[in-house]
Parts: sequence; C-alpha cells; structure tokens
Amino acid sequence: MLSACSTKAQKEFNEALKLQQNQKYDDAINLYKDIIDNHPKSKLVANSDVKLHECIDLIVKQGDELASKKNYIKAISCYENASKFKPTDDSIKNKISACKKLAIDTFKKDEPKLVETKSSEPKEIKITNFNNNSKISQMIVNWESAWESQDINVYRNYYDTDFVGTVKGKTMDYTQWMNYKEELFNKYSNITLASKLIDATLTKDKITVRFEQWFTGYGSSHYSDHSNKELIFRYSKDRGWLIISEKTRM
Repeated sequence: MLSACSTKAQKEFNEALKLQQNQKYDDAINLYKDIIDNHPKSKLVANSDVKLHECIDLIVKQGDELASKKNYIKAISCYENASKFKPTDDSIKNKISACKKLAIDTFKKDEPKLVETKSSEPKEIKITNFNNNSKISQMIVNWESAWESQDINVYRNYYDTDFVGTVKGKTMDYTQWMNYKEELFNKYSNITLASKLIDATLTKDKITVRFEQWFTGYGSSHYSDHSNKELIFRYSKDRGWLIISEKTRM
C-alpha cells in the first residue's frame, strides 16, 4: 500500500511540475496540496510545499507584470487568486488595494479624445474596423476585466448613476443593476467573458458600442450563454467615460 501511495504521489508531483511549467499554476497548486494533505509520509511532501509556494509567488509575479503595464484589473485578478492560497499575506492584500486605487484613478483621468474631428466633418462617426490597441477595444476589455474580477466596487466605477439597463426584457436603474450584478458575482466562483466588436458610433460626448459576448460562470451551477449587447458611454469631466445604458439581447 505504501508503495502504491508513493507511486501515486510521484505521478501527481510529475504532473504538477508539467502544469507549473505551462503556467497553469492553480492546477499545479491543487496537486501539490493533494500530495501534502493525502500523502503525509511521502518524501515528496517537502518538495511539494516548496513548489506550491513557488507557484503562488509566480502568480504574484504575473500580477506585478500586469500592473507595470497599467493593466490593473487583470493584475487585481492575479493578486486575488494568489490571496486565496495565502489569505493572511498582507503584502498581497496591499497590492490588491493599491491596484484598485490605480484602476479607479486611471479610469477617472481618461481623456475624451477617441478621435480627432474637424468642424466640417459629420457630427456622427461610425467605426467597424477595430484592433486590440484601439481606445474603444481597450474600454471594452477594461469593463469586462472589472466584471471578471467579481468585485462590485471595481465594477460600479464604470457606470454613471443615471444608468439604465435592460436584460431579458427587464429594465433596471443603477441601484437595481448593481444589486443584480452583485448577486451574479456571488453566484459563481469564477466568471469569464469573450467579445467580438460589431461597430461603434461616436458623437460629441457619447459612444455607442455594439458587440457579441460569450459569458461563462463556473461553480456549483455552471452556466454559459451568447448574447448581443449594446453599451452607451457618456463622457464626464469628473469621472471620464461612464456607461449610461446597457441592452442585452439573448
């Protein structure tokens, strides 16, 4: 029996090493934890403990790299992931707090000049070609990252208090929408989003963006859907671009 347990531990350790090399740190950590918890007499326990903490440090490093590139929302996601495994580590908590502040400050400072227009040009401009570095693409990425963070305080900073949202035929004001989203965040252990931009219409102080979105919620009740969305952003001198309308068609 001891030999069989040792063989299983070795197999798990080898698999964990491969996962770690492929930057699948969560999966690797779970295998290292399994060795530590379920094979306490294995000679691999000490190595597993070292490797487990190494994975956590690598997740934090990913967050640091993202933060250095000012991708604060995704950095927060990395730090919060690391914090799950080291909940008492104040240094990680401090990184989360600092990134949340930077994310909010950066969004507030966002400039309204998405495109330069002349007085002789049309008052309304339609865009159908996008790239990953375009301002509009980045706005959607940042908003989705806030959603994926499942932190209602980060998410709400993308919305104006005049907001009105419609989903599944139901219309909600700002407060109702935030309550609805908070319930959604608490329902799933993890949320992932993917989008494909269709077009954007620009006016003096508003942007209407239409796109397809794929949603997946992981947890005890797995759920996924595909919908067409429309977001309207309005520029505020105090807070930058804020969402004032969101419509979803399943």
